[in-house]
Amino acid sequence: MKNRDKLKRALKLNPSPAEISEYKEYRNRLNKIIRFTKNEYYKSKFNQSSHDIKKVYKLVKEVTNESQTECPITYLKDEKNDMIIDKKQIADFANNFFINIGREMSDKIGNPPTPFQFINSPSYSMYLKPTNRNEIIEHIMSLKNSCSPGLDKLTTKIIKQLHVYLLDPLVHIINLIFKTGKVPKQFKISVVSPIHKAGDKEYISNYRPINIISNLAKIFEKCLKVRLVAFLDSNKLLSENQFGFRQGLSTSHAVYELASKIMYHLNNGDKCIALFLDLAKAFDTVSHPLLLQALEGHGVRGAVLSVFRDYLMHRIQCVRIADVLSEPKTVQHGVPQGTVLGPILFNIYVNYLCSLAVDGDVIAYADDTVVVFHGETWESTGEKLKTDFAKIKNLLDTFKLTLNIKKTHYIAFSITMANRPAFNQIKLDNIDEPLKEVNEIKYLGVVVDKHLKWDRHVLYLSKKIRFFIHKFYALRNILNIKLLLMIYKALVVPLLVYGIIVWGGMYGSNLGQLKVVQNHIVRIILKKPRLYPTMQLYSQEINNIKILYILAVCSFVHASKKLNTNYVSHNYMTRANTTHNLNVPQSRRDLNLRFVTYLAPKFYNLIPANIRNIGNNKKFNISFNMFCWENREQFMRLF
Repeated sequence: MKNRDKLKRALKLNPSPAEISEYKEYRNRLNKIIRFTKNEYYKSKFNQSSHDIKKVYKLVKEVTNESQTECPITYLKDEKNDMIIDKKQIADFANNFFINIGREMSDKIGNPPTPFQFINSPSYSMYLKPTNRNEIIEHIMSLKNSCSPGLDKLTTKIIKQLHVYLLDPLVHIINLIFKTGKVPKQFKISVVSPIHKAGDKEYISNYRPINIISNLAKIFEKCLKVRLVAFLDSNKLLSENQFGFRQGLSTSHAVYELASKIMYHLNNGDKCIALFLDLAKAFDTVSHPLLLQALEGHGVRGAVLSVFRDYLMHRIQCVRIADVLSEPKTVQHGVPQGTVLGPILFNIYVNYLCSLAVDGDVIAYADDTVVVFHGETWESTGEKLKTDFAKIKNLLDTFKLTLNIKKTHYIAFSITMANRPAFNQIKLDNIDEPLKEVNEIKYLGVVVDKHLKWDRHVLYLSKKIRFFIHKFYALRNILNIKLLLMIYKALVVPLLVYGIIVWGGMYGSNLGQLKVVQNHIVRIILKKPRLYPTMQLYSQEINNIKILYILAVCSFVHASKKLNTNYVSHNYMTRANTTHNLNVPQSRRDLNLRFVTYLAPKFYNLIPANIRNIGNNKKFNISFNMFCWENREQFMRLF
């Protein structure tokens, strides 16, 4: 490289054809050597890390020159738009904002016109069973090695190495907390890391406060969470409409529930409107007294309630900007985000919203809530929305949760443009700004459009996956096909299969853009030319979008049995009756023929009984993957 630079300097002094030719020849030869050496270096690094997908992903970022971590906040603007540059001042300003935002937003909410009537408390109460060494060992080993330590600097690596010496003290301390209702102040100290959500990075309101607590506090919270969740689940105290942070449920279940409700009403010829609620700073504005009242309403009483009261009261937090900490302050509102207990407590807090008696169907994932209304006419459906919105707003005001009316929208769903409502906004009582209709909205990462055709989501997904094309071009000359496939399955396939059970059954023409992007990436991975036949690209190891849809649908049916289908049942003997096939529902609309509730029974009925009877979901997926690939043409003919 020094020789190359020397030749370049000589070229500037004497730019003759001979000097130019010599410089270019030398430069090109050197570039080849650098490329070859770099490729060999990364080949070695990838081979050493092939068993660890996290290390592989870090190397992918390094090879493609992607930033490894988010840049720390370098400046912020205050209320007067004055610039704050000093790290300590930035940290203090951010901490003051996070501490006070809950109180400020709660103060703006007036008392509701009709006080909400809490449901009667259950007659049974929660009991905190003492912990033991085995449980503590289990929770210690479940801590992730990558977890950041709290202010005590006690890493998970140290705790795991010395866990034998920590078991008895931890068992004693946690059992003492359960008995006395007093939580050590060291367990209530958190360091807040501001994570940018969206919007301008110079405004602290566009950041989410993620709490980092002591790893010992995490062990205590895990013990408390296990008992709380077991009590709630065994007594079925949480609404079935709440899908957030619950075992066996995910965002995919919530999206499916929303789509199936809308499709059901459209198939029956009803008018359907979905109201998408936007709660501002929902976790930060939780009122501690109201949360304790909600806990008591769910059977958490006496000494157990004292544990939660002490856990919430007098929590201390400070904000870290780079290596600088703000002054510690007392938290008086909100549940901590990023902790084990925070999401469960929030679910209890909004459980009354999920169980509210309204004419619509409530579907919630934490604070992402949607209410689906239906009726015979658009006017009657709109009136239902207007009436129930007042109930919802009244409940939110009671719990001091702020509804962002500017980001709260509704969608009127219809199969065709001819069957649309005459109105595009709804005037609400006691609210100046009307509720506006939108043509599409992103709900839990899936773009839902007014005709439920999912073409807008496919466009969004295609753009997102196209981002990976340059990465695979950069990796193609470094990695072998096996490693490229592993990266493809880790980075691209999760995007392709997310929510696929609701949108994957659409017509092939609508999936065209997504197919093109997938084919392009697969050709790069397999190191095939641009015009290589598409039919020869895919195999059992790498599936196209249609096969991914079939696999996802059948796996979903087998794992959750959430679909609105029944087994065929009648007295006379038929092939369907003897094989326990699922009933294929009748469809009145062509749109419903492409939806999962219609297609899933047809797919599932093709699976032989010996595979259907596999209880373990992982083993079922492996066996069905092989069967599906061998019989792919038979499956593809069904849609």
